[in-house]
Amino acid sequence: MNKKVLFVALMAIAVVLAAQAATTAPSAGSNTLCSTPTYTGYTATANTNYVFSTTDGGCYPCAANCACTTAGGCDSCTTVGYTYNSTLKVCVNALGSSNTAAATGAANCSVYCGDATNKTSGCSACPATYGMWLNSCVSCGTNCSACTFTTATPTCTTCATGYYLKASVCTACATTAVTNCNACDSTGATCTGCATGYALIGGACVTCASPASACSAKDTPTACNDGYYLAAASGTTAASCKACPTNCRLCTAPTGAATTATCTVCS
Repeated sequence: MNKKVLFVALMAIAVVLAAQAATTAPSAGSNTLCSTPTYTGYTATANTNYVFSTTDGGCYPCAANCACTTAGGCDSCTTVGYTYNSTLKVCVNALGSSNTAAATGAANCSVYCGDATNKTSGCSACPATYGMWLNSCVSCGTNCSACTFTTATPTCTTCATGYYLKASVCTACATTAVTNCNACDSTGATCTGCATGYALIGGACVTCASPASACSAKDTPTACNDGYYLAAASGTTAASCKACPTNCRLCTAPTGAATTATCTVCS
């Protein structure tokens, strides 16, 4: 065979091999789980939990609940209720075994990081009685109204009305003898606050003089019932509750040279 014929034959073989390589997916991995590229005989479907290998053309899984740029890696989380630990490079289930629906971790947010409808990005703020743990809102626990997290177990910082912190546990105040008491000191025995409409005077909760809704002393209002506004103390004149204009439910005190309150909500 002369050199020209041999050259033509080799070129023909090269063309055939190139055609096969262009239409046949490499055997490593499974390209059905990757979004790109598309090989003949394979259906390309977007799946962020898998990564395409440019080395052998295979499609390989990321670590659990992760998106990745290398096989078995983890660069961000794809499952709701999981948060990314950049130190360990893993996605952590924020609520452990209680997060069975994979959306529970974002269900208690008062503000979502991302899509509030689909709850896909965890929380950036939590409502009262919940604390932030791994981008999710977790209950502070029984009778606790505010807490912090350094581990999966909450540390209560503020107790609900009628309770005080004792060894990090919210314990009922022992002030039942003081009617209308709703707060106590660190011993649990001394009343430090009263229910709305009462003032703490001499260790007892005394009813505020009407029409005050809150007071610092029986006859010293700090807030007034509907239909009245709080006239601030001035000189020797004590603070008092004064009536709003006729048919007015809420009003503001006169300002400047005005002598009549301004109605903001009618009856």
